[in-house]
Amino acid sequence: MRVTLSLVSLLALGLTAGAIAARVTPETSNLDLGLHEIPSELGLEAAVDAAVDAVADADANTAPVPFSYSNCDATAAIQVKALSVTDPIPLGGKATISAEGVVSRDVSAPVSTTLSLKKEAFGSYIEVPCITVSGKKVGSCTYDDICSMIPPSPPGTPCPAPLGPAGIPCSCPIAAGDYTLPPFTQDLPIPKDLPKELGEGNYKVAVSQKDAVGAVSCVQLEFSVTKTGNLYVPPKEEADVEAAA
Repeated sequence: MRVTLSLVSLLALGLTAGAIAARVTPETSNLDLGLHEIPSELGLEAAVDAAVDAVADADANTAPVPFSYSNCDATAAIQVKALSVTDPIPLGGKATISAEGVVSRDVSAPVSTTLSLKKEAFGSYIEVPCITVSGKKVGSCTYDDICSMIPPSPPGTPCPAPLGPAGIPCSCPIAAGDYTLPPFTQDLPIPKDLPKELGEGNYKVAVSQKDAVGAVSCVQLEFSVTKTGNLYVPPKEEADVEAAA
């Protein structure tokens, strides 16, 4: 796991370095990441870890952006009419979420999904690569069929809360109609193997989906994440061991 995180840190550091290089001016050329304080004998890994810590600290001190969303394809089957979430999003705490949307036609599998995740670093938004955290793909990832990733409910069993009581399907196909998700509270635990560069900060997300008929959805989000609690979830390997015990 340490090797995996080091590779992720190197990639993130490279992306951040590109953004810094593009923004260096005579006024900002004295930008201090604290690298001069690292003894050279500690090697590359210590330098990378220190730089990542500096980036994380800088991101944590960045002014949060207000939560916002927008539909980006008027022809898509799903249009978000309202979306609310605790702002900023409290990583490690609890968030209250509500939503309204309309589905203009039936949506069936397979539904391909392309997700772009960007994080602000030193004034620029840098794309986060697709990585694995707690056994799940996180970042700018492409999924061949998002429907296949959602386990269907057993026959005769309603969808669990909060979707089921609101009459919202929790698996494909999705029937045309108007849907409303009343406010509900959700824990947002922190994966223990979450890279430092994916913690607090400002983010931009773009999600595009399509099925055999055409565009399913296109939504753009901008939000801020802050650590406000200490709810943790263990890495997938640890969870599997605990479940087998």
